[in-house]
Amino acid sequence: MIRFNSKSLSPPPPIDEDEDDELSKHRRVLFTDDKGSVKIKHCILRKDPTYNGYGLVLRYQNGLHLIDQVEEDSPAYITGLREDDIILYADKKNVEHLTHDDVKILIRKLSVTNMDIDLILMKKSDIPRYKNYEEKNSINWKPILDDNRTEK
Repeated sequence: MIRFNSKSLSPPPPIDEDEDDELSKHRRVLFTDDKGSVKIKHCILRKDPTYNGYGLVLRYQNGLHLIDQVEEDSPAYITGLREDDIILYADKKNVEHLTHDDVKILIRKLSVTNMDIDLILMKKSDIPRYKNYEEKNSINWKPILDDNRTEK
């Protein structure tokens, strides 16, 4: 488990009351099947000079790199990360088959170099459908990874 949090002394930013609309700018449909659409979320995690850390815990559970314990006033929360998000890509690298230690090293490396951490995530509840679809069909990640719609 890796923990990226530590509260600062500065006051927290206001919380958007209409969270779903705010997060919708990060989401796009990955595929649609007979049960509806499965969406991914593209978030750019960046350091905040008034906050020590990112405000999340990264865990490994059942072969998944899971976002957990997101603090509401943290850079992680502000960028759109939520508990039970699963990291599929970090820095445009597929992390699904990486060890948890390798994912932690990648994220720490980006953090230490003060780079933004480009993440593509999916809700944990959509993973079974995603895995099933991936086995039967090929998902073309190139347009998603090349998409620069998310502002830096």
